[in-house]
Amino acid sequence: MSEIFGKDALFSFVNEHYGIEPDYPFSDDASAVLRHPENRKWFALVMRVSKSKFGIKSDNAVDILNLKSDPILIGSLRLKDGFFPAYHMNKEKWITIFLDGTVPKNEICDLLDLGEKTYENKIGAFYTSLTKDKRFLLLDDGLWDLKKNHSVKVLKIDAGAGNEDVFLEEQK
Repeated sequence: MSEIFGKDALFSFVNEHYGIEPDYPFSDDASAVLRHPENRKWFALVMRVSKSKFGIKSDNAVDILNLKSDPILIGSLRLKDGFFPAYHMNKEKWITIFLDGTVPKNEICDLLDLGEKTYENKIGAFYTSLTKDKRFLLLDDGLWDLKKNHSVKVLKIDAGAGNEDVFLEEQK
């Protein structure tokens, strides 16, 4: 077993690297949620659960991390010590990790980072799709809006051999 990377160390790591504080939406202080700051969707859930819930003959409780992960990785992760099918979550998209030292800190941190990078890639792909979709335009303040909500003037400029359309955006 490696050094225990418990829930307090996990919360410190997530705060230090991603600026995210745990959220306690349940009546107990033993369960906390980690959310993406932009859309507030969960990417992790920390709970205290009996080991017997994972088929282990013990009444002892253990802190667990339910982590949203790449479905391709989940099958191979379940073959490793300390990883289990997700407890009370979609088992195709989530994995449960014991926070008792069975799984090394660096492996947990890499999985957290992978989730964050996957999320950032999805956000990037979303904004790329907005720029390609002619129904949307980027405003001066960095926000996106439907083009139909704004008047657009078209100015023809003689660019030598070929004419180009230049769009000037005016906010309502």
